[in-house]
Amino acid sequence: MSLFDMDVIGSQETKAMLKEVARFAAKIMRPAGIELDSLDGVADIFKKESVFWEVWKGYRKLDLHLNGIPEALGGMGEPDWLASILLAERLGAADIGLALSLNASDAAFKCMALFKTPAADKLAGAYCADRDCAMIGALSATCGLDDPDAETGITAEQKGAGWVLNGGEPKVTNGAIATHAVFAVTVREQDGQDGRGFCVVPLGEKGVTVGPSRKRPGQRTLNQAGIRLKDVKIPKGLCAVMGQKEMEEARRKRASGEIRFVSAVYTGAAMGAWEEAAKYAKGRIQGGQPIYFHKNIQLQFFNMLKNLEAARASIRRTAMYQANSASPAPAVFGAAAKCLAAETATLVASEAIQIFGGYGLTKEFPAEKIWRDARIGMIEHGINEDLALHAMAAL
Repeated sequence: MSLFDMDVIGSQETKAMLKEVARFAAKIMRPAGIELDSLDGVADIFKKESVFWEVWKGYRKLDLHLNGIPEALGGMGEPDWLASILLAERLGAADIGLALSLNASDAAFKCMALFKTPAADKLAGAYCADRDCAMIGALSATCGLDDPDAETGITAEQKGAGWVLNGGEPKVTNGAIATHAVFAVTVREQDGQDGRGFCVVPLGEKGVTVGPSRKRPGQRTLNQAGIRLKDVKIPKGLCAVMGQKEMEEARRKRASGEIRFVSAVYTGAAMGAWEEAAKYAKGRIQGGQPIYFHKNIQLQFFNMLKNLEAARASIRRTAMYQANSASPAPAVFGAAAKCLAAETATLVASEAIQIFGGYGLTKEFPAEKIWRDARIGMIEHGINEDLALHAMAAL
């Protein structure tokens, strides 16, 4: 029995969707992730003829980019909370970097639905109709800040019928491959007071400078780059100005969905590491039997499974509360789920390397790649210690 079979799924539609996703993840996404990770140059990973784009097109062929975008704009609306977790786990088991990259693009266009302007709605609708990856979303790290008063790296000043943007962000997910980016901005009001908001920037506009793709030891399939804006003009409908309370609610809503997906990606990676180690151990004969049946190895597998199930349960509890409550779950529980998921993925992948022995350190087996990818999760989407301290301060 697979670890992925432990959830009770009532909907036949969801079962069919997950079956297709599992096939896509195993047959296309994981092999592509391994191939891309083996490339020396970071630019080679994202070039037009790369298998990177085969993954994106396969993902959109399954209409997975429609989740979370309102039906009125061509999307599928908010998915069932359990289905979204199971989807993220399967993608994470295939490749963490690709899963996070795909999600960031979707999240950028979901964010546009918050604007409720014809210009933003038109972009979100076009994204839903795009199966050829002509539109890619990028998302700045500041979009999920817990503090609505925190200074962002970009300012927006209203001039005439539009906005002028200046500043920059050093780390934008999908920055070097995107067509559109969403930034949290500080709005310079005419009365001298600073407001807050979100802006959509078409990255082909004059004044936009995109830096090179960042080199990373893990999650090499997740594109990140710095973006600078100098007197970039955008129409009025691509900036949503919000009051403090409204901005706080928008950020919290975006962050809660993001942290649920990210957490499930990491537990999915841990599940993938567990199953790869189990497959190897069942085929590795020592002392006349597979090492899987050696007592010390069985204890290792049990402890890995114990930690993994605790992390999965934490995500599900927070998500279930979110789905059945009018108010978001307290930040401390989302932070706990993310921290536990990233730590568990790192731990389980490390234990998998131990079970593989010397082979675990080679690229012939996936354990070392999963560990490199998982370890970044303790820093990415909020350093675990910072998340913990911010969450406790708000408790």
